[in-house]
Amino acid sequence: MEKEMVQAMIAYLDCPCEYLEEMEDDTQIWEAYKNALEEGKTKGYVPVLIRVDDNLLDMVYINAGLEDWQQDKEVIAAYRKQMLTAKLPDAKKMFFETKLAERKELYEEENMDFEEVMGEVENGETLDRFLSYWNYEDQETYPLILAKIPVKNPWEVFAYVPFGNWNECPNTEALMAVCKHWYETYGAIPAVITSDQLECYVKTPVGVACAKELALEQYLFCCDIVEQSGGDGTVGWLADCLATSTVWYFWWD
Repeated sequence: MEKEMVQAMIAYLDCPCEYLEEMEDDTQIWEAYKNALEEGKTKGYVPVLIRVDDNLLDMVYINAGLEDWQQDKEVIAAYRKQMLTAKLPDAKKMFFETKLAERKELYEEENMDFEEVMGEVENGETLDRFLSYWNYEDQETYPLILAKIPVKNPWEVFAYVPFGNWNECPNTEALMAVCKHWYETYGAIPAVITSDQLECYVKTPVGVACAKELALEQYLFCCDIVEQSGGDGTVGWLADCLATSTVWYFWWD
């Protein structure tokens, strides 16, 4: 089944892909990703590490307008063209302002103080390695596809891997708009995609001055990383993490 899923995803992507088997040490994965990131600048692609499962395959096909992993290249190409040529809305107005109002209203309805979720900028930990491709039960990585997606801009990878549009996970347009904003503001690049996780890579951490504003945006983009994080579970804690981190982690329930 695993081989069938990998083949289906590679067929759907229809771009150069490298298969990475399970590993106990992810050094080779990092090297492959970093090398592809540099090569992509001159060869016209953006690399993404993809952990394939049936849920991810279901979503990319459904979002493209297909079912049962149909290999209809015309339909898939039309969806990509639609996403790549669409005028993206302003992330701050379209997404963050709307989500902030929604969260504040929710807190008010539940008689909770929204300021409590903000918290103090403290107790964070640096994240400088990817998390979402690890099988922690077996202490090794999951099999991965390193896809060399033929797009000019990093945020456009979601036209090829439209994994969202379920529960609280944003749809393709929102994923593209938000990641466009983060790339232009911080240089963040979508790097790892699973059925329910996204990780971005930044060459240089954002630092303390920008961290709290970014942390609030990330909370509004993916509330679970704060509300289901355990520990401190505040935007301030997330800001303290982001100030020194080169990897940004998102997970939707």
